[in-house]
Amino acid sequence: MELWWYIRGWARCRLTSADCVGRLREISREMRLEQIAFEDDLTARFTVSKADLKRLHVRAGDTLELIQSGGMPDLFSALRRWRLLSFTVLFLGACSLYLSGRILFISVEGNGNVPARLILERAEECGVYFGASGRALRSEQVKNNLLWAIPELRWAGVNLQGCSAVITVAERDSGAMEERGAGDLVASVDAMVTAVLPQAGTASVVPGQAVRKGDILISGATDVGLCTRIDRAAGEVYGLTRRELTAVLPQNSLQRVPTGESIRKFSLRIGKKSVNFSNDSGILHGTCVKMRTVNYLTLPGGFRLPVALVTDTYFLSETEEAEREDTEALLSRELRGHVQRRMTAGIIHREERRFDGGKLTAVYECQEMIGVFRPGIYTEGDWNDRQNRERGAG
Repeated sequence: MELWWYIRGWARCRLTSADCVGRLREISREMRLEQIAFEDDLTARFTVSKADLKRLHVRAGDTLELIQSGGMPDLFSALRRWRLLSFTVLFLGACSLYLSGRILFISVEGNGNVPARLILERAEECGVYFGASGRALRSEQVKNNLLWAIPELRWAGVNLQGCSAVITVAERDSGAMEERGAGDLVASVDAMVTAVLPQAGTASVVPGQAVRKGDILISGATDVGLCTRIDRAAGEVYGLTRRELTAVLPQNSLQRVPTGESIRKFSLRIGKKSVNFSNDSGILHGTCVKMRTVNYLTLPGGFRLPVALVTDTYFLSETEEAEREDTEALLSRELRGHVQRRMTAGIIHREERRFDGGKLTAVYECQEMIGVFRPGIYTEGDWNDRQNRERGAG
């Protein structure tokens, strides 16, 4: 059937007439008929457009029956009948188009002393808020703004996971010097430097250089020609590190095996006093698991009285020695988690494991941020002289 018929709509009809052939000839002179088929001498089927069907006249004694219809008019009619469903489909389609790439959920990880609300407020100023476009988000810009707005943070990052934005932060050590103090950025572990991003101070290392723990990465002392400016070093230094760890776990462990027996003991609690209905209301001898159920007496309307029936159920069990399963997987998961917790920010590139009985030795090659702040060896007079020079220049 032609596309034009589908757009205008079509109808399949059955005509019953004493002169069926003659009647079809008369109708075909006025309108277009398709798919004509005779059932017998008095009955025929044909297809006509919806517009022509409205002006088709039926003579006295003839019968015209609508068998089937289709096309866009029927589709729109069905949509009108199912308005709620149609609106729901259109609404969900519009939401899927609009919400694609939008930030709907925001969470904070790694904070302990710094309130999550403060981090969310500062992140909102940087463009991380409900409904913001994830494509327009610049993680580096957000990170720098968070570090300058919240001095208690030493690292921050934003990762998009579908419609969720996860803000990961790392706080400064509680024993670090006050924020206005001068100092250097030093290496926290032995590593090979891969990137140096100084924000304040002078970079003392370059990518490809090997450093040991405690070496200065970004110095707080900057030579400005006539004098040396003492400042608080800030920035990010990344490097390749190698960590070798060993963990030991016995292959056998003690576990409880239920015997299937249980003992119930009842007591009545009135206020803070208890009345025991059993001779021995304490914990039973041997190994058991205790479950307590408290049922308060309530009046009609939901008012609860300070009277309750307490049921203590003791499930008896025995202690047996059993061999651990998946010891290697358990040790590997613990060691990997320990390495990730020790890193300020970074990823594990390579992992080598050697398992021998209950002993696991693993070597992790990581790329992580290795710079940590350390107070510089600067006298109080140096800091005061710098402040006096700034006041005089102002």
